Amino acid sequence: MSEAAKKDWRQPIVDYLCYGILPEDPRRRNDIRRRVPHFISYKDTLYRRSFKGVLLRCLGDEERKSSMYYASINGLAEAFNKTLCNLLNKVVTKSKRDWHERMEEALWAYRITYRTLTQATPCSLSFGVEVVLPLEHQIPFLRLNIQEGLIDEENVELRLAELKALDEKRLEAKKNLECYQVQLSRSFNKKVRLRCFQVGDQVLTVRRPIITSHKSRGKFTPKWDGPYAIQEEYLNGAYKLVDTHGVKIGPINGKFLKKLTLNICDAMGKTHLKEREFLQWNLDAKVLQAYN
Repeated sequence: MSEAAKKDWRQPIVDYLCYGILPEDPRRRNDIRRRVPHFISYKDTLYRRSFKGVLLRCLGDEERKSSMYYASINGLAEAFNKTLCNLLNKVVTKSKRDWHERMEEALWAYRITYRTLTQATPCSLSFGVEVVLPLEHQIPFLRLNIQEGLIDEENVELRLAELKALDEKRLEAKKNLECYQVQLSRSFNKKVRLRCFQVGDQVLTVRRPIITSHKSRGKFTPKWDGPYAIQEEYLNGAYKLVDTHGVKIGPINGKFLKKLTLNICDAMGKTHLKEREFLQWNLDAKVLQAYN
C-alpha cells in the first residue's frame, strides 16, 4: 500500500467493505464499524448515502481542495452568485423583500437557460435530458408524443441510452468551453502591448496608491512619477525600481511603466512650471484681498 493510500481517509472504509480488513487500533476499528453502514463501494469508488437516499461520491483531500471541487479557489462561487443576483433583480419587487420566495424561480431560469460557454443547458449536463416545460404540455411537441407512445421497457432503454451518452456530452461541453476561452484570450491579447525593460533603464511610473513615497499636490500633479531606474526584473513582466535617493519601490507590473525620454522630461518640466505659476498667482490674489 502506498503512502498516499495510507493517508487517504477513504482507504480503511474501502478495505473493510471489500476485504473485511480492520485497523489494529481498537478505537479506530470501532469508529470504522460505526461509519461503514453509511457507505457503499462501487467500481473502486466510495459513495455515501445521503438523508434523501442519493449516493454522494466521497472525495479525497487533494480532490476536495482542488479548483474543480473547491469553487472558492477558481471563482466559480463568486461568478454564480453574481449571475444569481442579476436574475433575482429581474423578478423581485421594488422592496426586494421577497427575494427568498423568488429564489426557486431564479434557479429554474438558470438551469434551463442555454449557455454560450458550453453550448448546452446546465440541466442537460446534469441529467442528460432537457427539462419538460409547462408549455410543452399545452402545445403538443414531438418529443412528448414519442415518449407517450413507448412502453415502460422502451422508456427505460431510452433513458439508459441518454445516461450513457451523458459523459460524451459533458466532454463536448468542456471542449466548447476551452475553445471559447481561447477565443476570448485572443481577443484580449490583441489589445495588449507588452512593455519590456532592461536593468538600468530610466522609467516613469503611473501615480497610483501603491506608490506612497510622495504626497499628492492637487489637480496639477502629473500623471507620471519618477524618474526611476530598473533595478531587478521578475517573471511575468514585473520590475523592481529604485529612485535617485536609493529608495526601492515595487515590484510593479510593466504596464504601469514607460521609458523616460527627453520629450517626457520637457513635458514634466512644463507641468511643474505651470503649477508654480498657479501657486504664485493664488498667493498674489490672497495678498491683494487682504490689503483691500
